[in-house]
Amino acid sequence: MPTLNLLTNVPVDAVIASDILKDATKAISKTLSKPESYVMVLINGGVPIAFAETEEPAAYAELVSIGGLAPAVNAKLSSIIADILQTKLSINPNRFYIKFYDVQSQTTIFFGPHFYSHSSIRFACLNSSTYSHPHPTSPFAQAFASPFPPDLITANHRSSIASRIPPPTTGRQPRRLAFAQAP
Repeated sequence: MPTLNLLTNVPVDAVIASDILKDATKAISKTLSKPESYVMVLINGGVPIAFAETEEPAAYAELVSIGGLAPAVNAKLSSIIADILQTKLSINPNRFYIKFYDVQSQTTIFFGPHFYSHSSIRFACLNSSTYSHPHPTSPFAQAFASPFPPDLITANHRSSIASRIPPPTTGRQPRRLAFAQAP
């Protein structure tokens, strides 16, 4: 799930963008020991950026990951990404900032086979039937604030939140939802 969001004031054509995407994906995957299939890299070129009172080539990036980040790893990643930017876009490493975010899986949405969270349940519940929580002032009820489908609360999935959700107060029979299991 590592995601690198890169902004630069240098215009980026499709060929260079493709090279940066490939190089950054491989570097992040290898450094964080995460599969390349989970790495996302976004590039936004030609963004107006002023840094140190000039508009010379510069870049700003944010890297978000579920675990794997630490001071030594961050230093290695920032060096690798700075090298990629210098090679592909001629951005001097001293004109590049990167911010690292180590997040928990419960704050991340992924509709693939591995991690589910109450965040993803809330996202999936938009525009669904209304759910009446027996304690409408509880933090959980406020976080999920109707609508919430009764179907989802009895779903057979690995989300720890599912076991703590009270049964639906509606009279309809919930249907089972199938979720992919990790290999």
